[in-house]
Amino acid sequence: MESKYTSYSEKDLFFLVAGGDEQAFAALFRRYYPILYKKALSYLKSEFWAEEIVQEVFVIVWKGKEQLVDIQNPAGWLHRLIWNKAIDRIRRRGAEVKAQYTLQQITEVATAALPADQREELLTALEKAVNQLSEQRKKVYLLRYKEDLGLEEIAGKLQLSRNSVRNYLAEATRQIRAYLLQHVDFYLVYCVCCYFL
Repeated sequence: MESKYTSYSEKDLFFLVAGGDEQAFAALFRRYYPILYKKALSYLKSEFWAEEIVQEVFVIVWKGKEQLVDIQNPAGWLHRLIWNKAIDRIRRRGAEVKAQYTLQQITEVATAALPADQREELLTALEKAVNQLSEQRKKVYLLRYKEDLGLEEIAGKLQLSRNSVRNYLAEATRQIRAYLLQHVDFYLVYCVCCYFL
């Protein structure tokens, strides 16, 4: 069925997809998936993330299909989408890693360098923050930081996708950090040191 589309230009395919032609969309996907995947992989150096953002781009294409007729350079537009998604992913990944690293550092500092009263205050606040998480965020957080499991192991254990595990973990660390900022005075000073010194 796809063979009739092989001679179509990208603009022709965009026009057909804009009209809701699912076979044209499948042809566009097959034509551009390997190209966009390779480009995404060159930016992200991760097969998982490359695959994810290419899928996101094709979701954007289909959801916004009515606007495709206005795009003059389909190939350039697709490459720009991949670039933008890659940059967004790199920024998000950096923020997630930083948040998780900071929480890990807080626990290490609490068990080593702080006076006993501050250490107890911080660990108590941390425990309260963890207990306020939703059930799923709490499970993911505890498996990661108490049992020291990797994302793949957590995903297998909880029967979740790796992406879901990562999102739960990022949400949990943001929520815990917000709680600590509200309830522990010296945490703010520590964060300033972590982020700016």
